[in-house]
Amino acid sequence: MRPPLIDASSGATEALAKYCTFDLPFARDAAAVDWAAYTDLIGPNIGAVMARVSWNYAGMLARVDAFLPELSASRRSCAARMVGSGWAGPIRSKGGCRGINVSYGVGSGHRGAGLGRLLAYCAVAECMAHQVLAGAPLPTFVNTQARATNAASLAVARSLGVPACPEAGFVVPEDGHQVEYLGFREPVEHFLARGLDCAVDRLAGYDPGAMAAARIGIVADEGEDLDLLGLLEGSTACVEHARP
Repeated sequence: MRPPLIDASSGATEALAKYCTFDLPFARDAAAVDWAAYTDLIGPNIGAVMARVSWNYAGMLARVDAFLPELSASRRSCAARMVGSGWAGPIRSKGGCRGINVSYGVGSGHRGAGLGRLLAYCAVAECMAHQVLAGAPLPTFVNTQARATNAASLAVARSLGVPACPEAGFVVPEDGHQVEYLGFREPVEHFLARGLDCAVDRLAGYDPGAMAAARIGIVADEGEDLDLLGLLEGSTACVEHARP
């Protein structure tokens, strides 16, 4: 059994969620002014947003959560509290190209340590591993978007290193005005080459893709790694990147 994955920067424990919902327990106690940072994920206008993106979800999402210990009110016990999540889901563009859309959210008291970026990198790695191991169509690009007025979300999007892509942006009508969403997109191999280095540096013992593999019953022998990049290079499903 592999030891827990603990982020060297924040001290948070990382784990793949059993159920990949867009539940945000770390946002429930957020002040009204901070709640706006999460509306890109679960806001009342999310249906209108999904109607404007140039893709549809086309497979099972991966969600990687971060937990920190928290003392009970009596200070007699300590429980793990979720402080952030990263989501990655297979998508298919209207032109037929396959990709991965990545989303992220971190509690306001835990920002600034790069936790959202780490969760996003891990979520994409686990999503990609599931696609490869399940023999599903292999994504060729990574996509994310953020509301132009959402400073917290934009900061994470830019920290991921994904180039801005005007074609991935869009405008959503909301309460009588137009809300701009900025898009970011790049080949998945570029994202993984950069993201896996970051994840492995921060998470001692992290084997990218191993959490997704374990979920479907594939466990590497002790002392061996899954080698996600090797799997990608050897996959017969690997196709040349095409811009959607």
